[in-house]
Amino acid sequence: MSESVPKLFDVETLETKDAFHAPFLEISTYKLTGETPLNIDKLVEPIDVSLKFRFQEIQSNRSLLTSEDIYPKEELLFVEKLIKGKTVTDLGCGVNNSGFIIANYFGASNYIGVEKNFAASTFDNILNYANELGKKTQFSIIQTDILSYLEDPNLQENSQDFMILSGIDYRSIADDDHWFRIIQSLELVLSDEGIVIGLNNTDIKLSDVVQSFLDYKLTKIVLPSGFEYYKK
Repeated sequence: MSESVPKLFDVETLETKDAFHAPFLEISTYKLTGETPLNIDKLVEPIDVSLKFRFQEIQSNRSLLTSEDIYPKEELLFVEKLIKGKTVTDLGCGVNNSGFIIANYFGASNYIGVEKNFAASTFDNILNYANELGKKTQFSIIQTDILSYLEDPNLQENSQDFMILSGIDYRSIADDDHWFRIIQSLELVLSDEGIVIGLNNTDIKLSDVVQSFLDYKLTKIVLPSGFEYYKK
């Protein structure tokens, strides 16, 4: 993220249980669309008090974002080109609706949320949001883990244009070999122009060996505004 984005907390000091509180996707959603992701008080099934506090912290700091923090028009058009009329796949989407906001804002035809633990709550939260605001993008929530989804033989190679892998609790994927398989699968399923956002150390704390493997398999791109993503 750009240096002007307020640093809500120091990732390096977080305990493992706080890994999935990183606000990368929430801040990106706000900057890309101008829309505020789902308030934690409206969640069907809040996870815990610390998560509620973290979201309130993010909400209170959003007002500090200035026009200089919003992505340039050419970068927004770049994201729109990747998303419009296509499918956005949100791996480990959790109970928030940030990924769906991005998908709907840029005219995705479909949003797929992959969530193992909170699928029912995720579906209810997005449905309520979509019904309340008349959103057009179709969506589905698949209850499975990230690796099982990526390694499903029905998921075609070179088929994914825009994927999100953000805010994952790294206790749930603590094994390096597990990460190797996820990264290998991402390389296979991403289209030639496809991208995946997330997967950075302010969002998911990867081990050094996994980070090296990620940098070997995928290319990291950082745009002038600080928006970053991986591609083949």
